[in-house]
Amino acid sequence: MLRLVSFTVFLATWWIAALLAGADKLPPPPAVLTAIITEAHSGALFFNLGVTLARVALAFTLAMTLGASIGYLMGRVRLANRLGDPWADPAAQPASARRYRACVYLGRIDGGRRDRGNRH
Repeated sequence: MLRLVSFTVFLATWWIAALLAGADKLPPPPAVLTAIITEAHSGALFFNLGVTLARVALAFTLAMTLGASIGYLMGRVRLANRLGDPWADPAAQPASARRYRACVYLGRIDGGRRDRGNRH
């Protein structure tokens, strides 16, 4: 029920903002839905989605390859470690970045407790 209310509030807010801003600046939900359906029927939506996902995959691959290579180099060569340490030092990064990285490294936020089917 909460999800339905949340989605309804989102749509209502969007629709009111579209009315206030004008359809040329912020199209209302029905116009966006019509455009999505038109693009899907023409095939352009799926083509452009594929291009976008390919770019994301390429960027991820490049970032992981470069990051792993630099990390390996920093672990093996003392000079590389000294040069790269200020850039990779977690203490020099904001707390929000450290929390996010901890969640990614640890894999879970809830300390390993499993949800026993009590989803709300």
